[in-house]
Amino acid sequence: MVTHDTKDHEKLAQLQKKKKQLEAQIQAKNARAATKQRKQQTRKEFISGRVSLHMLENHPDHEFSKLFIKAVDELITREDERRLFYLPPLPPLKN
Repeated sequence: MVTHDTKDHEKLAQLQKKKKQLEAQIQAKNARAATKQRKQQTRKEFISGRVSLHMLENHPDHEFSKLFIKAVDELITREDERRLFYLPPLPPLKN
């Protein structure tokens, strides 16, 4: 004979199992959404970079190109990255 306590225990075990399944589904959905968002951001950065390079290469005197190079000059500090844009190295920092 199954007692009331046994039924409650079985029901609780079923609910806990269902909860774990739902938590796993939520985690998987969140991971997929994060992956999609990263891919979209990467794509946006690629397209922005491609447009910027197009403007630099084909319209170097355009205001966009001038502002872009000015921003790169102000923001990029690594020598290897500055060389990509034909910028001189930054002077050494004074102590």
